[in-house]
Amino acid sequence: MLAGYPFGHWSVASSRTVLANRVLKVRQDTCVIPASGGALEYFVLELADWVHVAPVTSARELVMVRQYRHATRGVTLEIPAGSVKENELPADAARRELLEETGYTAGNLIHLGTWDCNPALQINRLHTFLGVDVEKVAEPAAEPDERLEVMTVPQAHWLSDRIDSAFSHYFSSYAIELARVHVRADHVSGRI
Repeated sequence: MLAGYPFGHWSVASSRTVLANRVLKVRQDTCVIPASGGALEYFVLELADWVHVAPVTSARELVMVRQYRHATRGVTLEIPAGSVKENELPADAARRELLEETGYTAGNLIHLGTWDCNPALQINRLHTFLGVDVEKVAEPAAEPDERLEVMTVPQAHWLSDRIDSAFSHYFSSYAIELARVHVRADHVSGRI
C-alpha cells in the first residue's frame, strides 16, 4: 500500500511512557521529520484492539445496549463492544462481549472487517462482526462500571434506508450499515 509513497517516514529519537493505566498508555515520542530534520513531540495512545458485534436474531431484530458514557456525559445506543484481552482472538472477544453485555450468544459469527481506529493518534484496530441467529441464554454480566440496558430494535427500524440519529455512536452506526448490507442480501443465512 505504501509502495511509491514519496516521503520518508519519521524516525523516533526517543520515546517514553507518560501515563499508563488499565485502559490505555500514553507514549510521548520525539520524532525527527525527514524533510526538515526538525524534531516534533508526538503523543500516541496505546490501547488494546477493540471488537464489536452487530447481533441479529432469527426474527431480524438487532440487539443493542444503552449505556452512560462519561466522556460525552450522555447515554448512547450501541452494539455490544469491548477490548480484546491479551492472547485472545478477536472472534472470541466478540463472543465474550456479546454474552457479557447482553446475555445473548450467536449461532454464527461473521467477520465484516478490521480497521485502524484513528491512525493519527492510536495504535489499536477495530474488529467488526455480525452475529447471526443470536439467542438469549443468560442474564447480562457487565463490568462493575457498566450499567447496560439491553434492547431489541425491530427490523423495520434498523433495516430502513437511513440510519436513525438515535444511533449516535459512529463505530456502531458503521457496523450496523455493514450488517444491513449482509442481511438485506441474505448472505448470512436463509433463515434471516
